[in-house]
Amino acid sequence: MLTPSAITIIKSTVPVLAEHGHSITRVFYQRLFENHPEMKHIFNQSNQKNDRQSQALATAVYAAAAYIDQLETLKPTLLPVLHKHRSLQIKPYMYDIVGTELIGAIQDVLKDAATPDIIDAWTAGYGEIAKLFISLEAELYQQDEQATDFEGYQPFVIETMTTESSDIKAFTLRPADGRPLAPYQTGQYVTVRLQAPDGLWQNRQYSLTTVANGTSYTIGVKQDGSVSRQLHGLSVGETVLLSAPAGSFTLTDALTPFVGLAGGIGLTPFLR
Repeated sequence: MLTPSAITIIKSTVPVLAEHGHSITRVFYQRLFENHPEMKHIFNQSNQKNDRQSQALATAVYAAAAYIDQLETLKPTLLPVLHKHRSLQIKPYMYDIVGTELIGAIQDVLKDAATPDIIDAWTAGYGEIAKLFISLEAELYQQDEQATDFEGYQPFVIETMTTESSDIKAFTLRPADGRPLAPYQTGQYVTVRLQAPDGLWQNRQYSLTTVANGTSYTIGVKQDGSVSRQLHGLSVGETVLLSAPAGSFTLTDALTPFVGLAGGIGLTPFLR
């Protein structure tokens, strides 16, 4: 448990760290990939180039820190992130790595302003945030194992490829080992894992576009990024890796009226 003094320090320094958040998260990623190059296989390298990932991390960390004494209230808003982490196979030990490099980045950027008391408080605070994420993600992993018998990334064979438009193809993917597939919820997605030409494994999420049939998944892929271009270049019979369906953008009550607005490739979650 955090001490009252640690909570006070964290809350009082959130605005200061948020002001330097962009610099801190950029240094964090530099430290992370230099000290743990294997983490490049987890993080979206395209988002690294456009700086989107560092901005998202800064927003998430400082929002959580602002509620450090009432983290349980964040559960509903964390659900999409938890599903994303589960789909990417984020494991507990990774939080230790991230925590070490994040605290190191705070020290690098703030220098003498990052006093021992501040660093101790933020280290303890990050530990509480990580503990919450780990416990909630463990529940999702357990649900996968019980409902789908689907662990980690599994090989799927491209059964069909259908051209839907000039830049969109539909891929029907069947388990390479013929395993039956458990039902998934409307609006969920799968994560496709491909090895890029430079040797890095890259992961992207694509919405499932057909009703669950127990034998295959179908996704729609717009050719607008490195992984989607690589997917478009594959052929029927080739194999890709997938993790189990995830995502909290689902309809839980079919009797309640629902209106959805989408355009372009954003239509894919509604195609069932």
